[in-house]
Amino acid sequence: MLQQIAVIAAAAVAAGIHSLAPDHWLPYVLLAKGRGWSTRRALGVTAAGATTHLFATTILGLIIVFVGAETTVRFGRRAELFSGILVIAIGFYLLWASKARLGHHHGHHDHDHAHADGQDHAHSDGHDRAHDKHGSAAADFRLGAILGARPCAESIPIFLAASTRGVFASLGAVAAWAIVTVGAMVAVVWLSLLGLQAVKLEALEQHGEQISAWLIIAIGVIVVAVTL
Repeated sequence: MLQQIAVIAAAAVAAGIHSLAPDHWLPYVLLAKGRGWSTRRALGVTAAGATTHLFATTILGLIIVFVGAETTVRFGRRAELFSGILVIAIGFYLLWASKARLGHHHGHHDHDHAHADGQDHAHSDGHDRAHDKHGSAAADFRLGAILGARPCAESIPIFLAASTRGVFASLGAVAAWAIVTVGAMVAVVWLSLLGLQAVKLEALEQHGEQISAWLIIAIGVIVVAVTL
């Protein structure tokens, strides 16, 4: 029993450490600043990404428990390769979308015209910048979910070790990994945004989405390169 608890505790500690990796939280921070999200929306989008990340990783863990390590390694490599390609595609989409959004803003202009009462009134073409930056909540949550939809290969050794201690240890390790990962990712994003509130980084707010896009592309390239 103590060995099973030790394995579950090790899974929780490993999950917390792996969640500190920049690819798990930095894209969400940069997107939040670049798109002008509220803290609540940023944390919700992060939670959506963490949930799909956990879903993919949990499937990997369950395959280890019920199918075996050899099949899991093959499945894990293919899933990593596919997710890497998907992440690259998402990065290029975000890059295109951010440039299109900037072009959209630059295409609008304010103009004045006189009314019958002789007073001049200023009007702005197009939608309000803040409204456009916030965008659709559903679209933002979908984006966050897709960003997180890749299994963590780092979890395989932990799940393999747990599988040698029985089903209870295996399922406990999967549950511990899931709970700690979601909590850690959301906490790190919240603390990062809290720290950035005191610092006005105009370049980050204006180009955060493009920086995030390039970071996501780099993450995808690294995932594909390691898998091949």
